[in-house]
Amino acid sequence: MNPLISKLYQQELSRILEEIKTETFDDVYTRAKIYSLLSNRELAEGDYDWLIAFAPEMPKNYLNRGRFYALVGENKKAIEDFNKALSLLPDPVNQPAALSTLESVVWHYRSIVYRNLADTYFAQGNYALAGDNYFQAYRHNLFDAASYKKIADCYFMQGDLDKAIWYNLRGAERHPQDYIWPLGAAILYQEQGQDDLALKYLNQALVLDSNKQIPAALVEKIKAGKK
Repeated sequence: MNPLISKLYQQELSRILEEIKTETFDDVYTRAKIYSLLSNRELAEGDYDWLIAFAPEMPKNYLNRGRFYALVGENKKAIEDFNKALSLLPDPVNQPAALSTLESVVWHYRSIVYRNLADTYFAQGNYALAGDNYFQAYRHNLFDAASYKKIADCYFMQGDLDKAIWYNLRGAERHPQDYIWPLGAAILYQEQGQDDLALKYLNQALVLDSNKQIPAALVEKIKAGKK
């Protein structure tokens, strides 16, 4: 961020802090978020602890403190909070298509928690557990293409290129207008030394990439083949 913009941003956050005069739940929550953004760990943690003490039955409080812990690199504490949030959220027994409105909200919220849990495991380098939780995130929200892509990434990080390719190809079937899936398959096929398949899926990706987001250097690398 531009230093001047960063300074103005911090000044505005500090101004908002000065205007918080009460200890209501909403005010403390706002203050905790601001302290997090200002990297004031001690005060942010204190406010998140207050929120949990005030309403220990609310999954949102554990999700937010977990996100804060993940932000500051306290992954173990983050995982504990995310799991606590999941334990407080009922797991609807009906299939997604048969969920009530309330169950659908809970189902989606569980997806958010699973995604945060998966991101934390991924940051730890625990790609097996990360993949399991990305799968749960996607299962609870079939529109979450990013989590589905991360499953493929987890298999890649574990050295299982066949499964990584499989998930990219299934992603292309489920999200046929997104170039990222055939591009991912192209990169992985090249990694395996299958240059013909790499070129096939690169061409598919280029057709879908109407805004020219794929870097030219990457295109040339794939076209050059595995050396």
